[in-house]
Amino acid sequence: MDQIKQMVILAMPQQVSIKWCNIAEKNIDLLLVNDVFFTSSNIQKIILQDVQAYLRLEKHEIYAGQITGDFLYYPFTQSAVLSDWIKNRFFDYGYLNKTKEYTPEFKKNDDGNELKTVSKVLDEVFIARNGFIQLMDTRGCFALVDTRTERIWMNEDNKLIQFTADMSQMYATGQFVNEFTQNRHAHDLRTQLWPILLNAGFNLEVSEQDCFMLNIWPQFSSSVERKNLLKMAACFAQGAKISDVKRYLNLTNDLVERFVSAALLIRLGQKIDADTVKFRLITSESETGQQLSIKGFFGKLRKKLGL
Repeated sequence: MDQIKQMVILAMPQQVSIKWCNIAEKNIDLLLVNDVFFTSSNIQKIILQDVQAYLRLEKHEIYAGQITGDFLYYPFTQSAVLSDWIKNRFFDYGYLNKTKEYTPEFKKNDDGNELKTVSKVLDEVFIARNGFIQLMDTRGCFALVDTRTERIWMNEDNKLIQFTADMSQMYATGQFVNEFTQNRHAHDLRTQLWPILLNAGFNLEVSEQDCFMLNIWPQFSSSVERKNLLKMAACFAQGAKISDVKRYLNLTNDLVERFVSAALLIRLGQKIDADTVKFRLITSESETGQQLSIKGFFGKLRKKLGL
Protein backbone atom coordinates (compact mmCIF):
# COMPACT_ATOMS: atom_id res chain seq x y z
CA MET A 1 0.00 0.00 0.00
CA ASP A 2 2.81 2.42 0.87
CA GLN A 3 4.59 1.70 -2.42
CA ILE A 4 1.44 2.37 -4.44
CA LYS A 5 0.86 5.60 -2.52
CA GLN A 6 4.42 6.64 -3.28
CA MET A 7 3.90 5.93 -6.99
CA VAL A 8 0.76 8.11 -6.98
CA ILE A 9 2.76 10.96 -5.43
CA LEU A 10 5.52 10.52 -8.04
CA ALA A 11 2.93 10.60 -10.82
CA MET A 12 1.54 13.94 -9.64
CA PRO A 13 2.98 17.37 -10.48
CA GLN A 14 4.85 18.76 -7.48
CA GLN A 15 2.45 21.71 -7.36
CA VAL A 16 -0.46 19.39 -6.55
CA SER A 17 -0.97 18.41 -2.92
CA ILE A 18 -2.50 15.04 -2.08
CA LYS A 19 -4.88 14.22 0.73
CA TRP A 20 -5.36 10.57 1.60
CA CYS A 21 -8.87 10.14 2.94
CA ASN A 22 -11.10 7.54 4.51
CA ILE A 23 -13.33 5.62 2.13
CA ALA A 24 -16.35 6.97 3.98
CA GLU A 25 -15.60 10.54 2.89
CA LYS A 26 -17.62 12.21 0.14
CA ASN A 27 -16.32 13.39 -3.23
CA ILE A 28 -13.28 11.14 -3.61
CA ASP A 29 -11.20 12.04 -6.67
CA LEU A 30 -9.46 8.68 -7.07
CA LEU A 31 -10.28 5.36 -5.42
CA LEU A 32 -7.68 2.59 -5.48
CA VAL A 33 -9.36 -0.69 -4.54
CA ASN A 34 -8.08 -4.25 -4.48
CA ASP A 35 -9.90 -6.27 -7.13
CA VAL A 36 -10.88 -8.84 -4.50
CA PHE A 37 -13.24 -6.28 -2.92
CA PHE A 38 -14.34 -4.50 -6.09
CA THR A 39 -17.64 -6.32 -6.56
CA SER A 40 -18.81 -5.85 -2.98
CA SER A 41 -22.04 -3.88 -2.65
CA ASN A 42 -20.38 -1.28 -0.40
CA ILE A 43 -17.60 -0.53 -2.92
CA GLN A 44 -20.06 -0.41 -5.83
CA LYS A 45 -22.25 2.04 -3.96
CA ILE A 46 -19.27 4.30 -3.23
CA ILE A 47 -18.12 4.20 -6.86
CA LEU A 48 -21.57 5.15 -8.13
CA GLN A 49 -22.15 7.97 -5.65
CA ASP A 50 -18.88 9.46 -4.39
CA VAL A 51 -15.96 8.64 -6.71
CA GLN A 52 -14.75 10.59 -9.73
CA ALA A 53 -12.37 7.85 -10.94
CA TYR A 54 -11.14 4.47 -9.72
CA LEU A 55 -8.52 1.80 -10.43
CA ARG A 56 -8.76 -1.86 -9.55
CA LEU A 57 -5.48 -3.17 -8.10
CA GLU A 58 -4.34 -6.62 -9.13
CA LYS A 59 -0.97 -8.29 -8.53
CA HIS A 60 0.68 -9.39 -11.78
CA GLU A 61 4.47 -9.64 -12.12
CA ILE A 62 4.52 -9.63 -15.94
CA TYR A 63 2.24 -6.60 -16.40
CA ALA A 64 3.42 -4.76 -13.27
CA GLY A 65 2.99 -1.01 -13.64
CA GLN A 66 0.65 -1.29 -16.62
CA ILE A 67 -2.97 -0.10 -16.78
CA THR A 68 -5.47 -2.09 -18.82
CA GLY A 69 -9.04 -0.84 -18.78
CA ASP A 70 -9.68 -0.08 -15.11
CA PHE A 71 -6.97 -2.45 -13.82
CA LEU A 72 -3.66 -1.21 -12.38
CA TYR A 73 -1.18 -4.07 -12.00
CA TYR A 74 1.38 -4.08 -9.18
CA PRO A 75 4.09 -4.17 -7.80
CA PHE A 76 5.92 -1.52 -9.84
CA THR A 77 8.73 0.99 -9.42
CA GLN A 78 8.12 3.36 -12.35
CA SER A 79 5.18 5.74 -12.52
CA ALA A 80 5.14 6.84 -16.18
CA VAL A 81 2.02 4.86 -17.15
CA LEU A 82 0.16 5.94 -14.02
CA SER A 83 1.27 9.53 -14.64
CA ASP A 84 -0.22 9.50 -18.15
CA TRP A 85 -3.46 7.98 -16.85
CA ILE A 86 -3.79 10.63 -14.11
CA LYS A 87 -2.91 13.34 -16.62
CA ASN A 88 -5.69 12.29 -18.95
CA ARG A 89 -8.23 11.93 -16.13
CA PHE A 90 -7.54 14.97 -13.99
CA PHE A 91 -5.13 17.53 -15.41
CA ASP A 92 -4.05 19.70 -18.26
CA TYR A 93 -0.35 19.60 -17.45
CA GLY A 94 0.43 22.48 -19.79
CA TYR A 95 0.31 25.15 -17.10
CA LEU A 96 2.05 22.94 -14.56
CA ASN A 97 4.98 21.88 -16.69
CA LYS A 98 6.29 23.79 -19.69
CA THR A 99 8.43 20.97 -21.05
CA LYS A 100 7.21 18.89 -23.97
CA GLU A 101 6.94 15.75 -21.89
CA TYR A 102 6.03 15.43 -18.24
CA THR A 103 8.55 13.44 -16.17
CA PRO A 104 6.89 11.81 -13.15
CA GLU A 105 10.08 11.12 -11.20
CA PHE A 106 11.52 13.59 -8.69
CA LYS A 107 12.20 16.69 -10.80
CA LYS A 108 15.45 18.51 -10.05
CA ASN A 109 15.71 22.29 -10.08
CA ASP A 110 18.28 23.71 -12.49
CA ASP A 111 20.44 24.80 -9.58
CA GLY A 112 20.27 21.35 -7.94
CA ASN A 113 18.51 22.59 -4.80
CA GLU A 114 16.86 19.23 -4.11
CA LEU A 115 20.12 17.31 -4.16
CA LYS A 116 21.95 19.94 -2.10
CA THR A 117 19.19 19.94 0.51
CA VAL A 118 18.90 16.15 0.70
CA SER A 119 22.68 15.73 0.99
CA LYS A 120 22.81 18.29 3.79
CA VAL A 121 19.97 16.66 5.71
CA LEU A 122 21.43 13.16 5.36
CA ASP A 123 24.84 14.43 6.46
CA GLU A 124 23.21 15.36 9.78
CA VAL A 125 21.22 12.11 9.97
CA PHE A 126 24.35 9.97 9.78
CA ILE A 127 26.29 11.81 12.51
CA ALA A 128 25.77 9.66 15.60
CA ARG A 129 26.35 12.43 18.13
CA ASN A 130 23.34 14.40 16.84
CA GLY A 131 20.94 12.19 18.78
CA PHE A 132 17.28 12.59 17.83
CA ILE A 133 16.46 14.59 14.69
CA GLN A 134 13.09 15.51 13.21
CA LEU A 135 12.76 15.27 9.43
CA MET A 136 10.42 17.95 8.11
CA ASP A 137 8.65 18.94 4.89
CA THR A 138 6.00 21.52 4.09
CA ARG A 139 3.38 19.40 5.88
CA GLY A 140 5.36 19.15 9.12
CA CYS A 141 7.35 16.36 10.75
CA PHE A 142 7.20 13.16 8.73
CA ALA A 143 9.78 11.15 10.68
CA LEU A 144 11.96 11.03 13.77
CA VAL A 145 15.50 9.63 13.53
CA ASP A 146 17.73 8.34 16.32
CA THR A 147 21.17 8.93 14.80
CA ARG A 148 22.90 6.86 17.51
CA THR A 149 21.01 3.63 16.81
CA GLU A 150 20.11 4.46 13.16
CA ARG A 151 16.40 3.90 13.71
CA ILE A 152 13.50 5.86 12.25
CA TRP A 153 9.88 6.33 13.37
CA MET A 154 7.41 7.38 10.68
CA ASN A 155 4.48 9.74 11.10
CA GLU A 156 1.49 7.68 9.98
CA ASP A 157 -0.31 10.85 8.88
CA ASN A 158 2.65 12.06 6.82
CA LYS A 159 4.98 9.12 6.20
CA LEU A 160 5.48 9.27 2.44
CA ILE A 161 8.83 11.00 2.22
CA GLN A 162 9.44 13.35 -0.70
CA PHE A 163 13.01 14.53 -1.10
CA THR A 164 12.62 18.12 -2.30
CA ALA A 165 14.19 21.51 -1.66
CA ASP A 166 11.59 22.00 1.10
CA MET A 167 13.02 19.15 3.18
CA SER A 168 14.73 20.14 6.44
CA GLN A 169 15.77 18.79 9.83
CA MET A 170 15.82 20.03 13.41
CA TYR A 171 16.85 18.60 16.76
CA ALA A 172 14.07 16.99 18.80
CA THR A 173 13.43 17.67 22.47
CA GLY A 174 13.10 14.85 24.99
CA GLN A 175 9.39 15.54 25.37
CA PHE A 176 8.83 15.41 21.61
CA VAL A 177 10.74 12.10 21.40
CA ASN A 178 8.65 10.54 24.16
CA GLU A 179 5.39 11.63 22.56
CA PHE A 180 6.37 10.76 18.99
CA THR A 181 7.74 7.27 19.69
CA GLN A 182 4.79 6.25 21.85
CA ASN A 183 2.80 3.51 20.08
CA ARG A 184 4.97 3.81 16.97
CA HIS A 185 7.21 1.07 15.58
CA ALA A 186 10.89 1.82 14.90
CA HIS A 187 12.37 0.85 11.52
CA ASP A 188 15.94 0.44 10.33
CA LEU A 189 17.00 3.81 8.91
CA ARG A 190 18.82 2.59 5.79
CA THR A 191 16.15 0.01 4.96
CA GLN A 192 13.47 2.70 5.12
CA LEU A 193 15.36 5.28 3.04
CA TRP A 194 16.87 3.01 0.38
CA PRO A 195 13.84 2.47 -1.95
CA ILE A 196 12.84 6.13 -1.73
CA LEU A 197 16.30 7.39 -2.69
CA LEU A 198 16.72 4.75 -5.40
CA ASN A 199 13.48 5.86 -7.08
CA ALA A 200 14.28 9.56 -6.57
CA GLY A 201 16.87 9.41 -9.33
CA PHE A 202 19.54 11.62 -7.75
CA ASN A 203 22.99 11.62 -9.38
CA LEU A 204 25.86 12.63 -7.12
CA GLU A 205 28.04 13.51 -10.10
CA VAL A 206 28.67 9.80 -10.57
CA SER A 207 30.52 9.01 -13.81
CA GLU A 208 31.29 5.80 -15.65
CA GLN A 209 34.94 6.08 -14.71
CA ASP A 210 34.23 6.11 -10.97
CA CYS A 211 34.89 3.00 -8.89
CA PHE A 212 32.60 2.04 -6.02
CA MET A 213 32.71 -0.42 -3.13
CA LEU A 214 29.47 -1.62 -1.50
CA ASN A 215 30.03 -2.36 2.20
CA ILE A 216 26.41 -2.87 3.33
CA TRP A 217 23.84 -4.59 1.12
CA PRO A 218 20.48 -2.81 0.79
CA GLN A 219 17.21 -4.62 1.38
CA PHE A 220 15.70 -5.39 -2.04
CA SER A 221 11.92 -5.59 -2.18
CA SER A 222 10.10 -7.52 -4.90
CA SER A 223 10.14 -5.47 -8.09
CA VAL A 224 10.95 -5.76 -11.76
CA GLU A 225 14.43 -4.36 -11.01
CA ARG A 226 15.24 -6.74 -8.15
CA LYS A 227 17.38 -9.22 -10.13
CA ASN A 228 19.50 -6.46 -11.65
CA LEU A 229 19.88 -4.77 -8.27
CA LEU A 230 21.10 -8.02 -6.71
CA LYS A 231 23.60 -8.52 -9.53
CA MET A 232 24.90 -4.97 -9.17
CA ALA A 233 25.29 -5.45 -5.43
CA ALA A 234 27.32 -8.63 -6.01
CA CYS A 235 29.68 -6.80 -8.39
CA PHE A 236 30.09 -3.68 -6.28
CA ALA A 237 30.62 -5.75 -3.12
CA GLN A 238 33.98 -6.67 -4.64
CA GLY A 239 34.78 -3.10 -5.62
CA ALA A 240 34.07 -2.31 -9.26
CA LYS A 241 34.31 0.34 -11.94
CA ILE A 242 30.84 1.64 -12.85
CA SER A 243 31.38 1.23 -16.61
CA ASP A 244 32.48 -2.41 -16.11
CA VAL A 245 29.35 -3.27 -14.14
CA LYS A 246 27.14 -1.55 -16.70
CA ARG A 247 28.73 -3.43 -19.61
CA TYR A 248 28.94 -6.80 -17.86
CA LEU A 249 25.28 -6.76 -16.82
CA ASN A 250 24.09 -4.87 -19.93
CA LEU A 251 22.34 -2.20 -17.87
CA THR A 252 21.48 1.43 -18.53
CA ASN A 253 23.49 4.35 -17.16
CA ASP A 254 20.41 5.52 -15.27
CA LEU A 255 19.93 2.37 -13.20
CA VAL A 256 23.61 1.94 -12.28
CA GLU A 257 24.07 5.62 -11.41
CA ARG A 258 20.86 5.65 -9.34
CA PHE A 259 22.11 2.59 -7.45
CA VAL A 260 25.51 4.10 -6.66
CA SER A 261 24.12 7.54 -5.80
CA ALA A 262 21.48 6.13 -3.43
CA ALA A 263 24.10 3.92 -1.78
CA LEU A 264 26.44 6.89 -1.31
CA LEU A 265 23.71 9.07 0.18
CA ILE A 266 22.90 6.54 2.92
CA ARG A 267 26.48 5.42 3.51
CA LEU A 268 26.21 1.88 2.15
CA GLY A 269 29.62 2.23 0.53
CA GLN A 270 32.15 4.68 -0.87
CA LYS A 271 34.10 5.54 -4.00
CA ILE A 272 37.46 3.78 -4.17
CA ASP A 273 40.69 4.05 -6.17
CA ALA A 274 40.92 2.06 -9.39
CA ASP A 275 43.89 0.03 -8.12
CA THR A 276 41.78 -1.42 -5.27
CA VAL A 277 39.07 -2.78 -7.56
CA LYS A 278 38.65 -6.58 -7.49
CA PHE A 279 35.89 -6.95 -10.07
CA ARG A 280 37.41 -6.32 -13.49
CA LEU A 281 35.78 -6.83 -16.87
CA ILE A 282 38.24 -8.58 -19.18
CA THR A 283 37.10 -8.91 -22.76
CA SER A 284 38.27 -12.06 -24.51
CA GLU A 285 36.79 -14.87 -26.56
CA SER A 286 36.97 -17.25 -23.64
CA GLU A 287 35.60 -16.49 -20.20
CA THR A 288 38.16 -15.63 -17.56
CA GLY A 289 38.34 -17.42 -14.24
CA GLN A 290 36.96 -14.36 -12.51
CA GLN A 291 33.96 -14.13 -14.83
CA LEU A 292 33.23 -17.80 -14.24
CA SER A 293 33.50 -17.20 -10.51
CA ILE A 294 31.06 -14.30 -10.69
CA LYS A 295 28.59 -16.31 -12.77
CA GLY A 296 28.88 -19.10 -10.23
CA PHE A 297 28.14 -16.62 -7.47
CA PHE A 298 25.04 -15.38 -9.32
CA GLY A 299 23.90 -18.99 -9.77
CA LYS A 300 24.19 -19.67 -6.03
CA LEU A 301 22.46 -16.36 -5.28
CA ARG A 302 19.53 -17.23 -7.57
CA LYS A 303 19.10 -20.62 -5.93
CA LYS A 304 19.23 -19.13 -2.43
CA LEU A 305 16.70 -16.41 -3.22
CA GLY A 306 14.53 -18.57 -5.43
CA LEU A 307 15.04 -16.41 -8.53
